[in-house]
Amino acid sequence: MRGAIRLMIRAMRHDGNSTRGSSTDEDALARLADGTLPEEASSELRARVERSPQLQARLREQERSVALARATLDTAAPASLRTAIDSLIEPDRGARRETQQARWRPWLAMPAVLAIAAVIAVIVLVRGGTATPTVEQTTHLALAAATFPAPAANRPGSYVLAVHASGTGGIPFPSYVGHTGWKASGLRRDTLQGRQVTTVFYRASSGARVGYSIVGGNALKVPAGRTWTVDGTRYILRAGEKYSFVTWRRDGHTCVIAGRSVTSGTLLRLATNDEDAT
Repeated sequence: MRGAIRLMIRAMRHDGNSTRGSSTDEDALARLADGTLPEEASSELRARVERSPQLQARLREQERSVALARATLDTAAPASLRTAIDSLIEPDRGARRETQQARWRPWLAMPAVLAIAAVIAVIVLVRGGTATPTVEQTTHLALAAATFPAPAANRPGSYVLAVHASGTGGIPFPSYVGHTGWKASGLRRDTLQGRQVTTVFYRASSGARVGYSIVGGNALKVPAGRTWTVDGTRYILRAGEKYSFVTWRRDGHTCVIAGRSVTSGTLLRLATNDEDAT
């Protein structure tokens, strides 16, 4: 199924982008959107994006392509469908050798990609699909790029920012002033499976970056992971090769802090300091 996701993303990235910007820029924006761009290059590109409304719009398009591919294919499909998809994406080695000199044309691949998406969409509808987003899906937004400037503090020296999570009745985000050395660096707002998701991004003096997402509506299903309970609040931590996240509930809503190259201890400290501040 990973091959199917890569094929969908590749096709959507190429479709309609051939006349806008350089291929190098588009490739860098695509890798920034899916989290495969190295940290140093990511920092440089994010700085360019923050100064350019055009780059911000193009990055949002890349992120939509990634989100669509993941949302469409990140579902339980029967083994027979997985086999059929694999056959479309990974033809036999002999056929690949015969066509290895032919250049891949994205506009020819789009019908197959759309067919795959349509088949899986039918399965989701028949089986009921997922009526609500997951913590894992929310994590992808916490790792994405900011689309708005950093929100200011509610007032000078305030422990909270002048921004609230949509759909939560006014849950604020922390400023971390006097607590951790992290500062707000950006903001984005998304709709995920019909839920409003507000994300504030923070940077440390070392350059490390995290995203803090709060999902509107009822709390999401608790994922598997290591559990810590601090002052009566249960935190779930999951550390992976590419990123780590911590999730917990506040006032019946799901909160997620995620980052790359950030330790579980740092994530837990940010989460617990937020609870103390707010």
